[in-house]
Order: sequence, then structure tokens, then C-alpha cells
Amino acid sequence: MADLILRRATQLFLDADLAILAAPATRLLAYDREIAREWGQDPDAPSEAFRAGRLQALQGLQQCTTLFGSVEFADLEPIARANLDRLVQQYARPG
Repeated sequence: MADLILRRATQLFLDADLAILAAPATRLLAYDREIAREWGQDPDAPSEAFRAGRLQALQGLQQCTTLFGSVEFADLEPIARANLDRLVQQYARPG
């Protein structure tokens, strides 16, 4: 029983973390800029290495069958997918 509770809590935690992908565009872009800063990048001119790594991470998420594993977050899937696609397009463009 404890194992089931731990798995459920872990899934909710992961889903809450990914819920940023369903945020309004301005919030999502601000979050993405913060990621660049966390990695020591100028968000207006991140390095090619950062851009390539970020693109790879985002594309990895795109390949997931579902982004959210809990019913509480499942309704966010279409919005999160659309935002994820926009971020991938942004990083796929030459810097």
C-alpha cells in the first residue's frame, strides 16, 4: 500500500512540474528564459550548445505518449502539447 501511495505522489509531483507547459504563453516564455539564466545563459542570446541541449530535452518530451500520468492533469495535455511544439520550433530555428 505504501508503495502505491508513493507512486501516486510521485506522479502528481511530476505532473505538477510539467504543468508549466500548459501555462499562458507569456508565463511559459518567462519560465523558459529563467531556465536559460539557471544555466548561465543570456536568455536573449543563448549559446548554440544550450539551444541544442534544450531542443533535445523538449523533443524528448514530445516523444512521450502522454505528458501527464494522472487524471488530475490530463485535461492540460492539448494545451501543453501545443506549447511544447512552439518551444521546439523556437529552438529549432537558427539562433
